[in-house]
Amino acid sequence: MTLRRCLVLATVLAGPDGPSTAVLGQNLVAEGETLFRARCAACHSLEPGQSRIGPALAGLAGRTAGIVEGARYSSALRDSGLVWNAETLEAFLANPREAVPGTPNR
Repeated sequence: MTLRRCLVLATVLAGPDGPSTAVLGQNLVAEGETLFRARCAACHSLEPGQSRIGPALAGLAGRTAGIVEGARYSSALRDSGLVWNAETLEAFLANPREAVPGTPNR
């Protein structure tokens, strides 16, 4: 189950007296930052134009996969035509090989 699905389920189960959405939002941001540092930051920057092994993630939403100059991509990802949005990113992070067949699992 994805983090987003867990949070939605927790919010629904908590009911009207459960934690506020502001608290859930703060917790989600903190957890996302921790996950990014642990799993993504070695290869990706959040600063525009500062690609590392992988592309900078600034401005990712709506961008076609595999087009950032200077970043390394598998031919499968470069040729996929995939456009990043919440759904495609979640699917790719959950299972890169299923989302884009031929992609190495990183």
